[in-house]
Amino acid sequence: MKRISGAIGFLASFGLARGALFFAPVLIANLLPVDEYGKIELAHSIAVLVALIMGFGLPSSVPLILLRGEVTARWDTMLLLCGLLSALLMVSAIFVLIGTGEMFGLPILVLLFAAILILQQLWSATLKSKGRSTGSVFLEAGFWTVMVAGAAAVTRFGLPSIAISVVMALYGAFLWLHTARDFLRSREKSRIFDLLVNLRLGGPLMFTTLLTLCTVSAGRLILGSVTDVTTVGVYAVLYRSTMLPLIGHQILNIALFRRLFTWDDEVLMRRVAVLPACVTLGVMVFWLLADRFGFLLGQRFVDTYTTHRIEGVVILGQTILWSAIAQNDLLVTRFQIAGHVARRMFFVLLVCLPGLAILTGSTTSSETLRTFVFGYSIVIFLYYIIQSAVIARRGHHFTLLWSTATVGFLASMGLMLTVEWSAI
Repeated sequence: MKRISGAIGFLASFGLARGALFFAPVLIANLLPVDEYGKIELAHSIAVLVALIMGFGLPSSVPLILLRGEVTARWDTMLLLCGLLSALLMVSAIFVLIGTGEMFGLPILVLLFAAILILQQLWSATLKSKGRSTGSVFLEAGFWTVMVAGAAAVTRFGLPSIAISVVMALYGAFLWLHTARDFLRSREKSRIFDLLVNLRLGGPLMFTTLLTLCTVSAGRLILGSVTDVTTVGVYAVLYRSTMLPLIGHQILNIALFRRLFTWDDEVLMRRVAVLPACVTLGVMVFWLLADRFGFLLGQRFVDTYTTHRIEGVVILGQTILWSAIAQNDLLVTRFQIAGHVARRMFFVLLVCLPGLAILTGSTTSSETLRTFVFGYSIVIFLYYIIQSAVIARRGHHFTLLWSTATVGFLASMGLMLTVEWSAI
């Protein structure tokens, strides 16, 4: 009975936390004009990359420090490094504010968001590693939930958009003070060498995660560079809304986070294929019921999906690949082969992403979004296939996982596009 009540409690609290993480950006899209929402999404996409580079992959190494006994990197030096790097970004944001006087401009939003994300990722990974999965998801939702408060204040009370920046700055200050307090409680005598151990552990993870984030964020980054923030906003509405099927993936992934690093390889190979299968099922359900989701996702989604239905279906199908790529990233972290994967994937993106940007920029404005989403699907699929092949060459053969995701993506995309095009 205790197990049942515990499972119900976990699902309820986790559902609330994951719902906040999913619906917060959707709510912001319905509260703000599409151009302001597009600016926030573009700033967030850039900030994710800045946070990863400045953070040097340190938050990604938290599970290795806390769960893998053979790892010698220290916890207190991890806190010190993350705190200093976040503070550097916050100070830079202050200098940008002094120089430009614009508190809701793209540069200051990028620096402020990046400072927050370094610390939020640090503590989210810490909570997951300690088995506090629900708390981790609530924290991951913190960024967007706090921004909802700012956007609601702007809409409800007619405040200027800088209110969003002020609220986010207060959230960043809270995370930094918490990190500083934990460092003071746990610090031990250390040397420069101890800091270098942390950086050497996080460095390879940074490069492989950077490649994945470049792939994930390429949509908003490329559209932001060749079009305008309004187009970015339209794309982001479709992208965020069609992420709904990923909730099943995230529930299982976070609930089983510790076991993904402690299961034997054979057990992991058998069980991990459930994730892309669940996401594929979720994609099909979303597609069949999309016209009825207005009450859930808001009028902005209804209007955007109706106008750009083909683009929405293609972005929906990509969700299966995002799930599979995220699972591969966990395998890369578990087997500590980040450097091998990153070196090979770098050249794939070096060719594909600039080529996609050129192709997108060369089309007429009316075809820009459709051209991009089809080209982007090809890039994501190539990335996934090559990423899986590199992992296999290192001796880790997750054939069931990879075949499930591949068949699910190709079959669902083929079915949805056939039906949608026949209805035009």
